[in-house]
Amino acid sequence: MLTRVGAAFSSEGGKCFVSNVPIASIKYEGLHQTRAYVVQAALENQAGTPFSCAAWGRERNRLRDLDIFAKIDLDTVIRGDSVALIYRFRELPPYIPLASFSKTDQDGLSVGPSISALNFLGTGKRVDLMARFGGSTEYQAAVSGRQLFGHSAEFSSAWIHVDSHNPFEKFHENSHRLKLEGFWPWLEDRRFGMTGMAEYFFIRSDTSGITLGK
Repeated sequence: MLTRVGAAFSSEGGKCFVSNVPIASIKYEGLHQTRAYVVQAALENQAGTPFSCAAWGRERNRLRDLDIFAKIDLDTVIRGDSVALIYRFRELPPYIPLASFSKTDQDGLSVGPSISALNFLGTGKRVDLMARFGGSTEYQAAVSGRQLFGHSAEFSSAWIHVDSHNPFEKFHENSHRLKLEGFWPWLEDRRFGMTGMAEYFFIRSDTSGITLGK
């Protein structure tokens, strides 16, 4: 006999309906693009262990931090002396196309397309691509996420290419920049952790002595 209890938390005061009951099974609903391992990496409640409301609160925060879901809910179904968990999701749109603009005194107006993949190939990673043309030619590609090797961690990487003419210094610039940043938290609240960053910059001009390049 199955008895639906409903959401694990009430809408008033966050009261937990089910706690310390063995988990019989776990099911996901609404994952149309997202791969299951992305959700699994954020969960503490596991089949065969007692359900914990505190763990569900932490799970929900981790899943929200991924920025790929518009809604996250948890339903519970009592099966005798155990409980079945049903995680329900509503995903954000996988792709968002946009127009990109840039205007500077040096280069003037540059315009071009950009697209953001909020959940690239269902991996929970964000990919941003951009190109601008006009006063300067610019290309950018960036990858970021809140999971790394199955753990809760933040990382971002970006490649930026600029091809432009500097009318003030009278030289043509061709540059590449690569940026890497990461944060590995030691505690759940992300107040403490290990941060790392690296940056590579290469620039070349058609006039010797003005820039780092020859």
